[in-house]
Amino acid sequence: MSRRTSTQERYNVIVVGAGFAGQSCVRTLANSDTSVLLIEQSANFHRKVCAEGMTRQDCSFISDRFMTTQFKPVTIHHNSHTAIIGKTHGAIATFDRSGFLRQGMEEIRKLKNVDVMVGACVSDIIDRSTLRLSDGRTISFDYLVGADGARSVVRQFLDLPVKNTAVAVQYTCPVTHPDFELHLRDDFESYFWVFPHRSYTTIGCGAEISVRSPQQARRDLDNFMKMHNFPIETSTLEAATLTFDYRGYAFGNIYLAGDAAGLMSG
Repeated sequence: MSRRTSTQERYNVIVVGAGFAGQSCVRTLANSDTSVLLIEQSANFHRKVCAEGMTRQDCSFISDRFMTTQFKPVTIHHNSHTAIIGKTHGAIATFDRSGFLRQGMEEIRKLKNVDVMVGACVSDIIDRSTLRLSDGRTISFDYLVGADGARSVVRQFLDLPVKNTAVAVQYTCPVTHPDFELHLRDDFESYFWVFPHRSYTTIGCGAEISVRSPQQARRDLDNFMKMHNFPIETSTLEAATLTFDYRGYAFGNIYLAGDAAGLMSG
């Protein structure tokens, strides 16, 4: 099968979303007789809240050239108690998620059986064989993979409830910090992370929405920043909702992967 310069009207498999889950699905089908279309809404891969940490298990598919810090121990604080994990070899590192995914897309574009649509948005799934793009075009498929995040259009079509959700609020702070830290405090009903990168540090707060609203999580994080003398005024605030409501991954000829399936990491 030769590489097409424009998309067809029908594919064996359409993958919606080109994050980690979507790219992994496409690589599984690489250089086969299966025609694949990968659809990605964003024309560029931006940083993602609470998504730039890696463990040693991730080294099998994330090259060390994308690492922004080497593996270090992580200090866990719970009230007045402290524990350190990975004293000898380190437990967590940070990496350039955007750069890693951009490189992955460059490799995928070279696959002969794969077409890529970037900057295209799936507006709705018409039925179990056809989807519609935001520009009105329709494309048919034999199989569909929804790897389109916590607000998955594919999951919505499957009418799967999303009851278990969390909020992540994070500051990107223009200071360097020496250590990875996790803070668990009974009086906050949230947990906090401090992740150093090469030239900045991310400080964040996570909690189930049923326990803490996004507004409460923001206040919790502001208080944490002040307690630990991190500068709020010069930091950039980001927030995201996450789902961990897994209801399965295979629904006939439609599949869910990653955040769309409720497979929240962390």
